[in-house]
Amino acid sequence: MEEKVAKLMKKWGCTEEEAREMIAWDEQTDEMTPAQINKEMTPEQRKAQKSMTITTSEKKRGERKVERKPNDEKRWIISVIQTLFEGLEKLKNVSVSNPERQVDFSVGDTEYSITLTAHRKPKK
Repeated sequence: MEEKVAKLMKKWGCTEEEAREMIAWDEQTDEMTPAQINKEMTPEQRKAQKSMTITTSEKKRGERKVERKPNDEKRWIISVIQTLFEGLEKLKNVSVSNPERQVDFSVGDTEYSITLTAHRKPKK
């Protein structure tokens, strides 16, 4: 019994009297039903009980690597835009930074980029 009291005092930073009360309450509630225990608890105790029973998993889930299919249509559109822009005299430094998404270029000292977005089909 003394070991339990010392353990509780160390773990919870409470006095010997509080530790003995905790042990007595634990022994008393071991024989009670959950409904009886709930009736005797104060709102603060219920709140504390709730926070003590929340558990989290320490296992970290691995990240799923989903292989995305290449979109040939977007690649074609970007290549057409690149070819078109390279043929224009005012546009300089035409480059494709993402073959399915973005074309970068400059006009004079200003740099620009065009981003291609494929919209989802509307829901019916």
